[in-house]
Amino acid sequence: MPSADGIINCTPENRKLTATFLIDGVIYMIFANFASSLPAFTTNKATITYDEVSQLTSTRSFSGYISFSSLEIKLGNGVVVSGILGSPLQRGTVVSGWGTWILN
Repeated sequence: MPSADGIINCTPENRKLTATFLIDGVIYMIFANFASSLPAFTTNKATITYDEVSQLTSTRSFSGYISFSSLEIKLGNGVVVSGILGSPLQRGTVVSGWGTWILN
């Protein structure tokens, strides 16, 4: 499975996460909306794993977890976004929601 490194930023005010990855010279961004609120966090140690770049399109559901020091989000089509958090969180949580891909 191909993979790429990237960054993740989560803002608690609007329950959104933005993950950005550079793949073959193209910037792929997913804007994810969580079903529940989360604390703010960022990481520049994110990884995406996928089978084909064609999976990095449209709006996709996801589920996963955010622990004290890491996260893993599995999209409905098999794509996995994971990372090591820059600062530990106070508590971990199970997450779900949906995300929309944007290509630059």
